[in-house]
Amino acid sequence: MSFPMADYVTSFGIATACCVVFLTYYAYSWYKFKRDMPRFPGICLPIIGNNFKNHYRNQGGELELLEDQRNLKSDAFSLYGFGITQIIVTDYKLVNEIFVTNGVKSSHRPAFPEIASEVPVTRGVAAASGRLWQLHRKETLIAFRKLGLGFSSLETQTSLEASAMLEYLSNCQNRVSIDLMKNIFATASSNMIYQLCFGKRFDYGDQRFVKILKDIETFLGYGQFDIRYFIPKWICQLPLIYSKNFEDTRNALINIKNFVVEEMSAYDSEFDDETIVGILLKKQKTMPDEFTNDDIISSCMDYILAGTDTTSVTMTWVVHFLNNHPDSQQKVKNEVNSVLGGRKPSYEDINQMPILHAFILESLRFGSTAATSLLHKLTTDIKTSRGYIFPKNAVILAVYFIN
Repeated sequence: MSFPMADYVTSFGIATACCVVFLTYYAYSWYKFKRDMPRFPGICLPIIGNNFKNHYRNQGGELELLEDQRNLKSDAFSLYGFGITQIIVTDYKLVNEIFVTNGVKSSHRPAFPEIASEVPVTRGVAAASGRLWQLHRKETLIAFRKLGLGFSSLETQTSLEASAMLEYLSNCQNRVSIDLMKNIFATASSNMIYQLCFGKRFDYGDQRFVKILKDIETFLGYGQFDIRYFIPKWICQLPLIYSKNFEDTRNALINIKNFVVEEMSAYDSEFDDETIVGILLKKQKTMPDEFTNDDIISSCMDYILAGTDTTSVTMTWVVHFLNNHPDSQQKVKNEVNSVLGGRKPSYEDINQMPILHAFILESLRFGSTAATSLLHKLTTDIKTSRGYIFPKNAVILAVYFIN
């Protein structure tokens, strides 16, 4: 059976017209999508997005990208790929407008489909959203206050950990460096967190402990706005997108989760009133749906990751600045010797050391203790005072150190 040429031409013409209309509409939508958002570095193509080389292949690409934006004095810029929109905000006033003025609209967390099947990344304190986040934040603050965080009741544990750190440091002899100091501070910080969570600490040479600290460093050392976090695992395995660095980071997070699971399995119930895990497990009996094992595991991971890095980085900055400012170092040393007179410090002594207190605060101001915010997800469009439109479901990250 044959078709008349006229019918074929008509069908072909209709199909062509439909394709032209579709492509025109898509091109206009793509133009409009980009027009009202912060600038897109590089060439931004439909589907695969922009900044392909740095964004997908190179772990150091994020630092190069941030350096370029700093040179351009950018207040925000956009990244896009596989339907995921990310906006990196680098200006303080704009950060305040998004996270404070529009706090309700920007308080949710994004999903992480690539690792969600193996790690409870949408639970706990840092990754939960809405009512679940409010509940976990409230109970976590209550638990920490009950255990004395920020009060003198942790003074004994802090003093013992400081003594262990100094003993280990004294055995290092002349091999001390900034990197070594950061590792030692990370060990001490982690031990304090583990004591709060599980009621135990590790020796500084414990190989299992050393390995988990390395995993923490690996995970925290990788950039937060890699698109692979937000796209399905099978896409991450494609040749042009696969990254060994990202795979190592993913495995490090899984190792941290497994470590927490092992510690919970070996948990001694005699510490129920003295540990975070004990308090949350008691809460689980009255609110089993809100405090599942995954919730508690994820919360412990949050405490370990957040507490280890921020504390160790702060102490490393303080040592770095003391080393580079010998005059200030001598003033701090004289004040400490004058107040303590050779005895161990107490919680109240900081009130008698204004120079040391001021030096620590100045180190926090000058150094980047936490370089970025946590990731946020918008629940609705936000139109900013600078004319940008941040679209619904966009992932927002504040980078504090760039400007």
